[in-house]
Amino acid sequence: MGVPGVQLALTPWNWLTYQGAVFQGNVFPQNVNRHGFRWDLSPSNGYFSIHELIFRTNQRAGANGLPGEFKIGGWFDTAPDPDASNTQPWNYGLYFIADQMLYRIPQPAPVSVIANSAKQTAAPSLTDKGLGIFAYIGLAPRNSSVINFYVDGGLNYKGLIPTRDNDVLGVGFAYGHLNNNPQGNDGSSNPGYEMVFEATYQIVLTPWLSFQPDLQYVMQPSSTDIPNALVLGAHATISF
Repeated sequence: MGVPGVQLALTPWNWLTYQGAVFQGNVFPQNVNRHGFRWDLSPSNGYFSIHELIFRTNQRAGANGLPGEFKIGGWFDTAPDPDASNTQPWNYGLYFIADQMLYRIPQPAPVSVIANSAKQTAAPSLTDKGLGIFAYIGLAPRNSSVINFYVDGGLNYKGLIPTRDNDVLGVGFAYGHLNNNPQGNDGSSNPGYEMVFEATYQIVLTPWLSFQPDLQYVMQPSSTDIPNALVLGAHATISF
């Protein structure tokens, strides 16, 4: 559902960016906001805002170290809570995201011929191929959020297979703590979490087309007594 808002991004230094946005908080139910243009920017209707600081390492021109990017952010929602039993007047969440390269595949430079005809090999040039690690942590108030703690992480490797320089292999996991902890059919209490393990491989077929099979194993789906699930999927991406 579309809502009006404003966004701001500032990069005072090449290693630091701030970006933030403020939107209308309550978008109204779809049967009320039938065409997506019921806009109401007012304190009584609430506001949703999100703010983020981005820190970059070893990404300036000429940097030889392994690049990384780290984000610290938070979101705030002052829209009225439809659940009258919840006395908290507004909701919020905090998060941290990390992407760090662990190993970079060197690109051999061509042999150069100097003035005396002796051959000398130049230093390898830098590439974006190699092994990287990523992680995400999110926190929110327990009394006003279905998921109050979430964490995921994993590894990805670009260019693992020779001649497939742009393909990416990834493995990861995700864990979410759910506050609604319903009982099972036998009256037992469920663990109160959901966990997912994932393996995926992005195949770049052309500069504008990629195909990505994906395998997931879901433990405690929705924190219920539903059996663990093995999920196989795939999606294609077309870039215009």
